[in-house]
Amino acid sequence: MIRFMAICALVMVMICPCAPAQASTSPFSLNDFEHIPVQDQGRVKPLKSFARQYLTQISGQNTFEGEPASAWLARTLFDPARAMNDRVFRVIHPGAYGLPDRPHARYSFIEIAPLLQERQDILNTLGQADPKTWSPDQQALMTLNDNAFIYTQLLRSFSYILPLNLTIPPLLQKKWNIKESEVHTLDSLSAFIPDLKKNLQKIIARKGDQISRYGEDEKEIAGFAYQLQILQEAGRQSHLFKPVPPLAGEEWVSLWSIQGLQKLPPDIKAYRDVLGKMARSGHAEDASQFAHASQLARTQAETLMSAFVTPAQIEAEIWYHDLSPFVTASLLYLFSFFALTFFSFKSYHILYRLALGGLVLGAVIHLAGLGLRIFILERPPVGTLYESILFVSWIGVMTALWVEHRRKDGLGILTATVSGALLLTVAGGFAEGDTLKMLVAVLNTNFWLTVHVLCITIGYGFCVITGIMAHIYLYQSGRAGESADDTKNLDVHIKTLALMSLLFTTVGTILGGIWADQSWGRFWGWDPKENGALLIVLWLAWILHGRISRHLSRNASMAGLGFLTVIVALAWFGVNLLGTGLHSYGFIEGVAASLIAFCAVETLLIGGLWYRARRQERLR
Repeated sequence: MIRFMAICALVMVMICPCAPAQASTSPFSLNDFEHIPVQDQGRVKPLKSFARQYLTQISGQNTFEGEPASAWLARTLFDPARAMNDRVFRVIHPGAYGLPDRPHARYSFIEIAPLLQERQDILNTLGQADPKTWSPDQQALMTLNDNAFIYTQLLRSFSYILPLNLTIPPLLQKKWNIKESEVHTLDSLSAFIPDLKKNLQKIIARKGDQISRYGEDEKEIAGFAYQLQILQEAGRQSHLFKPVPPLAGEEWVSLWSIQGLQKLPPDIKAYRDVLGKMARSGHAEDASQFAHASQLARTQAETLMSAFVTPAQIEAEIWYHDLSPFVTASLLYLFSFFALTFFSFKSYHILYRLALGGLVLGAVIHLAGLGLRIFILERPPVGTLYESILFVSWIGVMTALWVEHRRKDGLGILTATVSGALLLTVAGGFAEGDTLKMLVAVLNTNFWLTVHVLCITIGYGFCVITGIMAHIYLYQSGRAGESADDTKNLDVHIKTLALMSLLFTTVGTILGGIWADQSWGRFWGWDPKENGALLIVLWLAWILHGRISRHLSRNASMAGLGFLTVIVALAWFGVNLLGTGLHSYGFIEGVAASLIAFCAVETLLIGGLWYRARRQERLR
């Protein structure tokens, strides 16, 4: 890969005439282009999602200088020489590389490629070392190098059908009966490459491989052959962009993979040709031809992709990214929270209605986002840690809405908005790259995702609301002049929620054991995730039995239920994030400190609320 980076600038210069750096806007409609499918990371997705994902990875933003990601991708694919001047790379500590200071620290490929070449030895050494030993600066350097490699693959995706910035030797022009004024591509020259190789072999046979012994015509032929070879080698290693359905099996292929194949199925050949027309018209900025070609490509793709994804799923994914349902839902939850806050100071009934309406609307949009994910991925929305947070937050909101329906005093709205907004904010921290991910093999079963994972995550949702309401109970219990009837009423609801938490987590844990027996050949193996699930069940059982047997006072049991947030955090996040056990599918580094901080703060908060409530109880 490092060697490839060293020649990428030369490769790109040979592909197209250089263009001056400038802020660019798309000269044509991109709607049909955005709907064209491409396979990436094992999943077929629309080009709009593909563009958004890689622009965000490379630049840290999902737009480029005010234009959508799809316009950036179109320019990168169809006009590589111009795209190399786009300041799209986010560079951490640019001064360390001798780069000029700029707002947002964005730089072009032309600027960073020489810097990476200068650090080739460092990159080779780091590539052989354990990533855990990298310093933050080394991690940033490796990330920049990886992003540059991704970018070079995108730049070369259509290189064999885009105009070449190469001069064909006059001797070959005459022999091949072609004109210098004609536009040539690797594709159009492919028929002449065998003859070119024969000419080069004859030259080498006569004069060896020392260029100094060659005549001018021979030097031109040798140089031309070398340049074509570089372009072909570079292109054949560009497999990131895969818009062509498989000729066999499940893996889609790049355009370079089928370049030169003579026995292509007629539909694949027609699709390849129309993609080529789209690329050439995009390079020429011919809006009319591009619109026609992209529309035709979209129509043909809908037939070719039918075994993998439907047009409705492609459309749904575009809606999903355009609507950003979870961001919208979190904003509505915050609106509801502030409306309820003002209602507590000014008892205007309209504020309560606004708070409740905002909460209900947020829950509906939240559910719509989950529904879109289910439709797109064709599985329950709990296959990853990110998805489980989205689902648990919705369960928490609906549970708190039930409490509000029973109480009608704003307490359920408060609990719902706090849990919904906080959990969606946490989920945003895990939304890196493509969040619509394919599952690891052991999770790729809709039946067990439905019966076990849904059950256990519903239990998490009940646990979160139980814990938050226990906090509220302790706070109210510690206030002077608080009515005993009010706290007693709240106590009844909390006990109901605790029982529902126990029911779902117990059933979910048992179902998980059955799944483990089918997948790994044992019902229980004291895996950390299994231990965490069991801890939640035992904790709830202990608190509820202690309350029934009166070994725990009301305030003590509420403190225990409040601590349920810590227990769930350890069982839910701890194992997934700390990378231990068979269940650690969502390993993400650097979160242990945040988890420890949360547990410590919660412990101190619950302890303080319990002490305050206990002291107030003694004064009554």
